[in-house]
Amino acid sequence: MKKLIIVALTCLLTISAFGQSRFYKKFSSYEGMTKVYISPSMFSLMGDGMQLDLTEDVNIAGMIKNMTGLYVLSTSNKGHITEMKKDFSDLVKTGEFEVLLEVEDGDEKVIIYLQKQEDIITDLYICADENNEFSVIYLAGKMTSEDLKEMMKGVKK
Repeated sequence: MKKLIIVALTCLLTISAFGQSRFYKKFSSYEGMTKVYISPSMFSLMGDGMQLDLTEDVNIAGMIKNMTGLYVLSTSNKGHITEMKKDFSDLVKTGEFEVLLEVEDGDEKVIIYLQKQEDIITDLYICADENNEFSVIYLAGKMTSEDLKEMMKGVKK
C-alpha cells in the first residue's frame, strides 16, 4: 500500500475553508477507529530539521508552517468502512472536492481528493482502501504546488 500512496502522491507534482474536518469529527468518535490529530500548536513546536514522514519517502516537515492540521482515521470495522465510504462519496458529490488521482492495484485502492481556492490547495484527502482496512489521511492548510514538490523530493523514481 505504501507504494500505491507514493505513486499517488508523486502524481501531485503535476497540480498547480474546510476548517477542521466534519468527516474527522464524526468518525473519530466511533469505537474501533484509530485516530491521529496533529494541531498547529504541535507543528509550531517542531524544529527546522524535523522529519515528519507520511510514508518512508514522503516528508511533510517543510509544509507544516502552512498547515492547520493533520488528521488520520483508520479502521477495519466493515460497518464503519461502508459508512465512511458513503459519507465521503456524498461529500465529493456536493462539488466541494475534486478527485485528483485514483490508483488501483488488485484489491488495494488509493484515491486523492483536493479542495482549493484559486491556486492554493486548502484540503488534501488521501483515502487508502487495502484488504480489510480503510484509512483517510487529511492535510489541512495552505499548500502550493511547490510545497507538494518539496514534500515529494525524497521519492525515488
